[in-house]
Amino acid sequence: MLPIKEYEDLYSITRDSRVWSHPKKYGWGNPLRKGMWLKLILQNTGYYAVILWKKGKSKLYLIHRLIATHLYLIQKTSLALTILMVLRRTTELRI
Repeated sequence: MLPIKEYEDLYSITRDSRVWSHPKKYGWGNPLRKGMWLKLILQNTGYYAVILWKKGKSKLYLIHRLIATHLYLIQKTSLALTILMVLRRTTELRI
């Protein structure tokens, strides 16, 4: 699971388009709300969406856009790690 950008402590998304709401603790000793999988909303356009909340305000996000953004970040990170590994190997061979 990858944390959703701007909602890192609140929500995460999986590669198979599921959104997880992290457990939340309310102030002044109120009980902890368990984490749960969010239900996806089927739009009239045929795309699935999810509503994310932060500081009392909601925003609708299309699932395919969330996945595309986060898969891009995964690929970018893995590419950077691959480059670092190659550079490390080449410096080891020179020694």
